Amino acid sequence: MENMKKTNLDKNIRFHLLANPNLSVNYCRGIIMKLDSMTNEKKKELLQKLQEGTDLFRKRVDDTETNSQLYDSLCDMIIDHVSQWEDRFGKITLNDVNKVQLTTGLKLKDLADKYVTPENLFLVGKEYVKGQDEMLHGIAMQVYMHKMRMMHPDLRLPKSNMLIYGPSGVGKTYAVQVMTRIIDIPVGRLNCAILTQEGIVGYNFNDVFTDLYMENGEDIEKVANAIIVADEVDKIFGAGVYNERIRHEILPALDDDSNVYFNKKRTSNNGSNYIHVSTRNISFILSGVFKEVTDVASKRLNPYRMGFGAYEGRSVKEVGFGDVRVEDFNSYFKSPELSGRIGSYVAAHELSVKDLSDILLNAEESPLNNYINFFRIHGRNMEMREDAAAEIAGYALKHGLGVRGLKSLLARIFGAEMQLVGSNKASKNDLVIGKEYIESKINNLY
Repeated sequence: MENMKKTNLDKNIRFHLLANPNLSVNYCRGIIMKLDSMTNEKKKELLQKLQEGTDLFRKRVDDTETNSQLYDSLCDMIIDHVSQWEDRFGKITLNDVNKVQLTTGLKLKDLADKYVTPENLFLVGKEYVKGQDEMLHGIAMQVYMHKMRMMHPDLRLPKSNMLIYGPSGVGKTYAVQVMTRIIDIPVGRLNCAILTQEGIVGYNFNDVFTDLYMENGEDIEKVANAIIVADEVDKIFGAGVYNERIRHEILPALDDDSNVYFNKKRTSNNGSNYIHVSTRNISFILSGVFKEVTDVASKRLNPYRMGFGAYEGRSVKEVGFGDVRVEDFNSYFKSPELSGRIGSYVAAHELSVKDLSDILLNAEESPLNNYINFFRIHGRNMEMREDAAAEIAGYALKHGLGVRGLKSLLARIFGAEMQLVGSNKASKNDLVIGKEYIESKINNLY
């Protein structure tokens, strides 16, 4: 645990040295050389000062809202600082660039583009989504190819749509958002669970393009180069004429040579407000659980399950999402119209206690970070031990809470402690969270 604290402190110190261009590289080098001989207490003090310096630079960036020339000069400052850093310490990663962008509020598209490879995108995703390496590799390749088409519009490069299947709440959509955000790819999100047929009041398929158009300053080029993530797409594969009609509205858009017509504004039905965009450079990532497809796979892998005496003398293979093959989807869709429009299928998997613990302790946007920040601004350092994270993860898994449920679970665990801040009852000691602390809180949840 002590080594982990030391590693995390060193990592955070190095990052804040990188993210503040007001610090000379020689000063950064001097700090880094001293880290091995510094106590954790000294490192915490140093980190707090460095964070304050980064916050001041961020304020400077925020104050340039109406001064584009000053904003550009700050971008140049950070790019020059990164260049000098690399000359002295070696290459930084795409995730470093991502964190610098998020921390400083600067959009460093040209800098980020230098680091775009499938492997670097995968490594970025791995910092945020845990336990899903297979899925992350697939998404990274899909996003990379989309970026290459944006950067080389004069070339015909491979283009295909992707389908991600597996349990909900494991980061399918989140992984796409993380990878596309860092390299400035516009993303539209379509919730298929609430789709209504065109002409019926509600959210229609074409509305996702209207939203994209408005969110991107009515820039039609950004719509034309977007990735559309269709969540819960398995919901429209239920039986019935209604679902069939919605599927037929979506299918043509998955082609390379189609056009989508959409309204410029969601609140207007004026025919003159309709515009169209080609789908030539638009990629679709379809996402859903598709639990029924595992049943198709089970029949393929257990051909003797049916009929009298089916199980006698034969073992039955338990089938999960990792056992599903493309042929199972072809059988499930019962139509070449859809399967012919999907180029790759990627499985997501159930999370383990280890995965959930890893999310709490190491994910870039761990929900635990919010509570660490809360107590820090009230004068208390907060640390969580591995056994405590495992206890929370085990509880979340047992009760089917998943990653989303971790947020509400942490709120209930730390709620009472948070209510004491600023009062005479508030402790001034560091809050060290161990297994016993979590057990005492969880036992009182119900």
